[in-house]
Amino acid sequence: MAALISALVILISTTVISCQNITFRITEGEEAPVLVGNVASASNLQQQVGETEFRALRYSIVSQDSKVDTFFSVDETSGEIFTSDVLDRESFCEHVSVCLLSLDIAAQSSRSAFFRKITVSINLKDINDNPPRFGNSEFRYNLSESASVGTKISLPLATDKDSNEQNIVQYYQLSPSSLTFALDPVTTDGKITSLSLSLTGEIDRESQDEYAFILKATDGGSPTRTGTLSVIINIIDENDNEPVFQRGIYESTLPESAAIDSTVVQVSAVDIDMEDNAKISYFFSTPTQERVLKHFSVEESTGLIKVKSTLNSEGGSVFDFQVKAVDHGNPRLFAEAQVIVAVTDNVNDPPVIDVKLLFAEDGAAAVPESSTIGRTAVLISVKDSDSGRNGLVACQISGQYFQLQKLEQTEYRVIVARSLDREGVHVHNVTVTCQDQGTPPLSSYQEFLIRVTDDNDNPPVFSQEKYFKSIDENNAFPVSLGDVKASDKDFGKNGEIEYKLDAVASQTFNVDESTGEISAIKTFDREAVPKYTFKVFAMDKGEVPLTGTTTVVVNIGDRNDESPTFSNASYVFSAKENSPVGTFIGKVKAIDSDVGKGGEVQYTLRGSPVNGVIPFTVNAKGEISTAAEIDYESMETYNFDILASDLGTPPQITSVPIKIRILDDNDNHPEINFPVPTNDSISIPYNMEPGTEIAIVQAYDLDSGLNGWLTYSIVTANQTGLFQISTSSGVIKLGRAITDGDVKKYNINISVHDDGSPQRATYAVLNVEIVHADASTATAGDTNMKIVIVLVCITSILAIVILGTLLTIRYVDNRRKYKEYSDSEKIQYSSAKSSSKNSKKEFNELRPGIILVTEGNKLTKKTVTFKNDTKDIKSDVFATEESQYNQMRHLSESQNSGNRTSPAKANKKPRVPSSSNSTDGEVSVVDILHQHKALVQSLRLKKTPSNAKDGEKDPDVWSDTSGETIGTDSGHGGSDLDMNNSLKMSV
Repeated sequence: MAALISALVILISTTVISCQNITFRITEGEEAPVLVGNVASASNLQQQVGETEFRALRYSIVSQDSKVDTFFSVDETSGEIFTSDVLDRESFCEHVSVCLLSLDIAAQSSRSAFFRKITVSINLKDINDNPPRFGNSEFRYNLSESASVGTKISLPLATDKDSNEQNIVQYYQLSPSSLTFALDPVTTDGKITSLSLSLTGEIDRESQDEYAFILKATDGGSPTRTGTLSVIINIIDENDNEPVFQRGIYESTLPESAAIDSTVVQVSAVDIDMEDNAKISYFFSTPTQERVLKHFSVEESTGLIKVKSTLNSEGGSVFDFQVKAVDHGNPRLFAEAQVIVAVTDNVNDPPVIDVKLLFAEDGAAAVPESSTIGRTAVLISVKDSDSGRNGLVACQISGQYFQLQKLEQTEYRVIVARSLDREGVHVHNVTVTCQDQGTPPLSSYQEFLIRVTDDNDNPPVFSQEKYFKSIDENNAFPVSLGDVKASDKDFGKNGEIEYKLDAVASQTFNVDESTGEISAIKTFDREAVPKYTFKVFAMDKGEVPLTGTTTVVVNIGDRNDESPTFSNASYVFSAKENSPVGTFIGKVKAIDSDVGKGGEVQYTLRGSPVNGVIPFTVNAKGEISTAAEIDYESMETYNFDILASDLGTPPQITSVPIKIRILDDNDNHPEINFPVPTNDSISIPYNMEPGTEIAIVQAYDLDSGLNGWLTYSIVTANQTGLFQISTSSGVIKLGRAITDGDVKKYNINISVHDDGSPQRATYAVLNVEIVHADASTATAGDTNMKIVIVLVCITSILAIVILGTLLTIRYVDNRRKYKEYSDSEKIQYSSAKSSSKNSKKEFNELRPGIILVTEGNKLTKKTVTFKNDTKDIKSDVFATEESQYNQMRHLSESQNSGNRTSPAKANKKPRVPSSSNSTDGEVSVVDILHQHKALVQSLRLKKTPSNAKDGEKDPDVWSDTSGETIGTDSGHGGSDLDMNNSLKMSV
């Protein structure tokens, strides 16, 4: 009993119910999406299939009307139908009272074979969204001044696309109001069918030659909508009398044998106007029947109506038409007269038979062999244009299977008179003969074929009720799964079979229409869908096709095709530098939907950002930890991949990018580049102004962020406020005016600390000496004079000896070895030249230290380089261009503006002025020549008058002292440009 109930449930759940009709209502014009209705609840499927099956139903639109389908969508799970665009009723149904849009919705179970096709009718309600519109924006009409009161001018009507009776045009208004013209609407069944402008008063062109109105059409919607038309009436002073026919009706009689071009009758009209307004032409009125235009013509100038073509077979006919007389005025006025022409029958014509074959195929009428008695196969129409007995016709048919049945006076139908047997006679040759009652009688006949067709009364039948197929996932496609077979007992088209799939299955499978071979047209994923069940239909090709159905079940086999999937597309972690080895950083997680070994995941690390070593490791749980010490200053960010691989065959591998940002630890002290023990002294003049910059503390920190932000301060030697330092830029300024008691040396202890935690600091000492400018200059001048005299003598002697030696060697070598140079001697010669260049390079690479000296009342930064020897003291003084100092000052001002910077962020140390000394104990030719130039320059400056003229150099610019208190470390210097020029002159 339980098995019987289970089978019954399965049978019910796999039943396919063909269709069901549901109607929803919705108003046009609403913004999408708008809920139209719920096809699931409206179709009452839940009560029919049960709660479990109802939840497994999936809904889709399957109708083929793209004009309607694109405006709607259905929720696959809930069955709710929504609009996908704004609906315009007029684009679907124009000028109809009820607008029904049809949608076919398929309800398909995802767990069984249940399928239902539901036809949804959507009643689209009209709203007043279209205003009345005229065909043109302007209507012009020329009206004669002689027009009489009551003259009507036909006006165009406005059209309204809306369909609701209330939303179409209800009335017209003319503005401004006028005593001369008035609207004259004609209403039929409550609708305005025509509209005229009626002349209600006399008009005079000389008084007013134009009338302009606005015609407004208003509908009855809510809110109402209107359309307007500009109406302009031009009053013309022309033809105001229309032609008048001498008679209102012209009658004539002629035989059907009348000759072509013979006169039928002449019409005549007169016009009391003058000249062109009185000239008349004659035409047929419009419209005129084609049969009148075929047989008659009218001469335009004379009004003669003549026979145009033979009237044979028109005997007994009467032609009734209108002729129009039109003058040549403007506007052209016309009058119409009626013409009646009777054609007498004096020639007997045979009947004319017209055969209409029903359901014709290859020139023969077709009737099925199952046709009932009385079924119509052919329609016969007989015409005889004669009158009297000549026009009376009788017809008869040959054969016993069909007979004639009269429909009207001149029409018959051929009906089945007895049962038909296609296997006995499949084609019948039938003759119909018709004869009139004239003297002598005339007859006609027509032959035609009637073919008996086969009936399609057997549906195709499959060899199995259910077919089972299988295929492994990740298959190539297309691939054949085998075929299904069906047969049909009928023959011809009724026995020919074609195979089709249901709409859902056709997206995944294909069936050959002729052979029934089923093939897969996509790659399957067992983890997504393990089994497919669908219907295959076999349809014959009869006029009313019959269908057979079978079920196909396709099972999908499993493969290790799923790669592990990480929970995130990428991971970003942070790690603090100097963390102990083994510190936990973060965790990654990957999931593999395969089963067994194919679902087990292991993790490995890939990448070598630093010397082939990644200071991290990952364990079997995906936990990342440090494997070596990490240093922020070496690398701020590590980027590498972690691989997740399953244990299937072959294994599937997925990688995910990992970024680990190293958090900086304050593990670096600030580094001070100035002052340093080798460059820590400056001198300033007694008369320096308060607020003048005297030095810049240069420092940097390799750390980042707050750990690299530096703060400058003076620790000692500033109790009197004589010196001030910027905490952000390190610029040291004179804090107040210098007094006599301030003239001495100062040791300023400077502190530079970062803002990290714990805070780190570095200290330096800057030696500052305040001097009287006059004393310093006098002492320096005496010393400089002595140095100049000694060096001039030494340099001159050495220069002469060296130049003479070089010229002699060059002359001898050129004579003795010009043609005998060996490769080694050429190399030695080239090496000698290179040595000379290197000597010059050593000179060019000398870099001065920074000092401050006075030029009048102006403080200027100078750079000085000292070269010491155990026997002699030689000083080279080089003055840097003032632009270098301006750049230093600009940097200081930028730091004072509050933009504190950390040099470590640029991953390089700031440039610090440094000295480059020649090799101890060596004096090159370039050094000697350069020292000679410097001394000569110094002597020249001493002799320069203080009242230098315009264009000459200020002597103060060339006589600055270094400011140092040690006599052996002071001297004068020129600019790099002057020294280079002087050197060239000496050579």
